[in-house]
Amino acid sequence: MHARFFRSLLVPGSLYLYILSFAAGCSNDVSGNYQMFEWAPVTGRVTLDGTPLPNAMVTFSEAGYSSSWGITDSDGRYELIFDQKQKGAAIGKKSVVIRTVFSPPEISGYTPSPVVEGAPEPVEKLLPIYHNKTTLTADVVAGTNEINFELYSTPQGQY
Repeated sequence: MHARFFRSLLVPGSLYLYILSFAAGCSNDVSGNYQMFEWAPVTGRVTLDGTPLPNAMVTFSEAGYSSSWGITDSDGRYELIFDQKQKGAAIGKKSVVIRTVFSPPEISGYTPSPVVEGAPEPVEKLLPIYHNKTTLTADVVAGTNEINFELYSTPQGQY
């Protein structure tokens, strides 16, 4: 009697493990599996009220998939990378987020500014329509892409 009870537990348990292992194999993380997408280089420039925007994080993403990102230099220029091995972004329509307060992904070759103890919390310079409630989009096409963003500090787009 006890043996039948324990065998009945094994079947549902086995089914549970099968479903769990199948679900784990269906991840949308493409790290290391670059053949899933066609990639293209993406560079550009970000300005705020006509002035280059330095030290801003630019992120291109597609629902359910990992993002490509870049950080603007002193002239507001950025180059997207996916990870240490893959530059650019996957081809297709992307949602774009630009922010000045961010925690960059840990990646070799990028050193974030040191945190100063007792310093005030940084304040986002950009309107929410550029980050938390982004309205920005971009189409990444085959070949070289230069995608520029002209941002404004007022909702009306006047400086």
